[in-house]
Amino acid sequence: MKNIQLISDNYLCSACGACASICGKDAISFKWSNIGRKYASVNQEKCVNCGLCEKVCPSIDHYKLQTRFADPFIGEIGKVYVAHAQDKNIYDNAQSGGVCTAILMYLFDQRLIESAVVCRMTSDSKPRVEGVLVTNSKDLFSCQKSCYTPVDILSALKQTEHLKSIAVVGIPCQIQGVTNLQLTSKRFNNITYKIGLICDRTLCDGIQDVMASYAGFDKITIHWREKHVAPEYGYYDYHNAPVAIISDSNEIKIAPRPARTSLKDMFTSPRCRVCYDKLNTHADIVLGDPWGMSNYNRVSGDSVIIVRTEHGGHLIEKMINSGSIVAEMQKDASEVISGQAIEKRRIKVTAYSKHLSTLVDNTISYLTNQNYSQNIHEKEISDAKHNLDSFINNDDTNLSDIIMEARKIVDKKTQKPSILKRIAVKIIKIFK
Repeated sequence: MKNIQLISDNYLCSACGACASICGKDAISFKWSNIGRKYASVNQEKCVNCGLCEKVCPSIDHYKLQTRFADPFIGEIGKVYVAHAQDKNIYDNAQSGGVCTAILMYLFDQRLIESAVVCRMTSDSKPRVEGVLVTNSKDLFSCQKSCYTPVDILSALKQTEHLKSIAVVGIPCQIQGVTNLQLTSKRFNNITYKIGLICDRTLCDGIQDVMASYAGFDKITIHWREKHVAPEYGYYDYHNAPVAIISDSNEIKIAPRPARTSLKDMFTSPRCRVCYDKLNTHADIVLGDPWGMSNYNRVSGDSVIIVRTEHGGHLIEKMINSGSIVAEMQKDASEVISGQAIEKRRIKVTAYSKHLSTLVDNTISYLTNQNYSQNIHEKEISDAKHNLDSFINNDDTNLSDIIMEARKIVDKKTQKPSILKRIAVKIIKIFK
């Protein structure tokens, strides 16, 4: 069997969609586990074992992308900026600084691309994130806001064979998938811009069911961090943006803030636990939140821009000079590395990789044989064991039970501590 089925069977599929886009027999589709882990499924009757899906799979890494840079966690960094979109409509509708939409708008306006592969969230009783092919700048607004759940975005590349120039916006595993596709087939040389997003993890789709359970609307969309909620629902700035659940009639309910933060561990798949590439090292340009950096707008939001290639650098310079984006002076790359907690990530990836290798077939992927840190403490090993074991146990648990358990976690986190406990915490802080 020369295909990627074992990757999915061992919880290592990121559902990027690269395999589906290169399969000439349409033998690959995507399925969901109960918790909302999305994974590739190979129709063995259609499959001819050509091996192309193995070549492009980021979890196999046929082309050794993880060894391309001296430090795989950091990669090559040129200039770093903190910026936001000049266009007020883009900026106000953005989750952060709106730079991603501003870049795509500029590329369309300058006729540098014919199309862009992006994602957007559907509005439904169970909203899903889908990869879409945008062919004009007007459709970009519906694709704003970050989507934190799985999407096989690269499957949309099947529709781009006739185009001469396209941009792809993706998280690290997706950009790795694009890079592998380009190394495998000239058909993908029409991808002229790789716009990467910083990604800590993708949360399994079941977390959207948890959010929906707080709303009671028939059809919803979810804004995971809504920085400017309408006044009647309460104002939130960018730095404290909550989860907003929005009905088709624009009714809004705000989920408790811990509904996102406290459920991250429960809905993080094993594949994300062992990803070294938070900073998206294989993109031309990387965008994300400027956490830990100096002088950014905590009220309306900003984006950090990491320039990785000369090609990407020229584009950003042109946009700054034209006034399409408003950028602060160049920042020190160490601010990004520190703000994104890359040193902690080395430790976590190593700890999770060690435990995952005991649970799955550790011969099929480099992800189960990573050793980036010698500073592994017992707590990291214990946390890795607990979180991975819990996830695998929940992966096929009944969804209603998953929702119930998730809401218990949120409720526990939102309960106010007793007066005595609050006094005790203050006393401990004083004597620390």
